[in-house]
Amino acid sequence: MNSHELIQDIRTIVKYKKAKHDIDSFLKRHNCDILCLDKEVYLEKYEKNRKIIIERFLASKEFIEGLKVPYALFKGAVLSKQLYKDPFARNSGDIDLLFCIDNYSEIKNALTQAGFVQGRFINGKIEPVSRRQRIFQTSMTHQIPSFVKVINHHEDMCITIDLNHNLMWGENKEKLETSRVLKYVEDDEICGVKYKKLIPEMDFIAICLHHYKDMNSFFQLIKGHYRLKLFWEIYKYLIEVQPDTKKLNELCGILSVGAYVYYCIYYVQIIFEDSRLEEYLSSLCVYREDGIMDTYGLNEEERKKWGMPFEERLISEVLPLYVYNNLTEKEKENINKNIKYM
Repeated sequence: MNSHELIQDIRTIVKYKKAKHDIDSFLKRHNCDILCLDKEVYLEKYEKNRKIIIERFLASKEFIEGLKVPYALFKGAVLSKQLYKDPFARNSGDIDLLFCIDNYSEIKNALTQAGFVQGRFINGKIEPVSRRQRIFQTSMTHQIPSFVKVINHHEDMCITIDLNHNLMWGENKEKLETSRVLKYVEDDEICGVKYKKLIPEMDFIAICLHHYKDMNSFFQLIKGHYRLKLFWEIYKYLIEVQPDTKKLNELCGILSVGAYVYYCIYYVQIIFEDSRLEEYLSSLCVYREDGIMDTYGLNEEERKKWGMPFEERLISEVLPLYVYNNLTEKEKENINKNIKYM
């Protein structure tokens, strides 16, 4: 099946819940189980996910509800609730928290008091991060090393809190002022746990920036993270949540991120061809930057032109190899550092 036929089938599944070809294996590979025509695959994962998320939020209640500094939860179950009106519908492995780096001491103390340890859960035990890992992640990325807490030793279950101090990726020289982002929050609740989340327009920007990074990062591309899921979630957000066009445009201008949001919607429209997206594209077209539209890489210094059409790279199983073979030795060295210290 060629890329044109595959995209046609994706459209008919979204609109009519049917397809000419059997593409469930493709959808599963691209983390879009929710679109699979064989619903048993999705339902089995749903029940497992539901149990994990309930335990995760209840075990984090003390930490989340006790926070006294500006913050917002995003991605994960929070995004699932936005997209599907159900926090358990979307697979997620952690709780993502956006905070201001100036408040890191307060966040760290609150996590420690709630029983969390900075490290990774490996082979049934917590492995603390090294000083070098901590310095590398804090200085070179938009994240602080995660904190974990074991909640069920018998089943090797733990909670991971991912700490994001910026919405902009580490490779970008211009960071967003997180304090400005966190002015746009509202209250919500999952499993009886009350928390702060970003308003829909700011939340959509956060999702676009995260997904743009996965679509364009050398590190993520060679790991095989260029998947339909990234485009599906952006499409689903626009159709189900319907962020206000005027407010979205305003926030894109304030944060100077309109080019990345436009990029995401542009390629989403290529896949799903939905007239309801035209208003967003028209509103945001003033932010379009031709220099990023057919390239990959996360800053001007590393940006490369795609030699593979969009439809082809969406379905290609050799995309990671294609990207790796086009890296310089210096870029490969940087990726090896990421693998070692992330």
